Amino acid sequence: MSFWKSIFTGLLADITRAPTLRGREGELIINRKLSSLPRAQYAVYENLLMPSSRGDTQIDHVVFSRFGIFVIETKNY
Repeated sequence: MSFWKSIFTGLLADITRAPTLRGREGELIINRKLSSLPRAQYAVYENLLMPSSRGDTQIDHVVFSRFGIFVIETKNY
C-alpha cells in the first residue's frame, strides 16, 4: 500500500469512528426499525426537545401505543 493511500485510509477510519457520526448512525438504524411499526397502532416521534429546569434536553425516540409510552435513548458504541 502506498504511503498516501495508507494516510488516507487512516484518516477515513478516524472520521467514521467519530462519536457524533456513530451516534447518528445508531439513531438512523432505530428510526428504520420504528418506521416499520403499524401507524394505526403506534405514533413515533424522533429527536424531541423538552424543556427542563437545567435547559432543554433532547430525546431520541418516543413511541405512543395502547401498550404504553416508550422513551428510547439510542447509544451506538
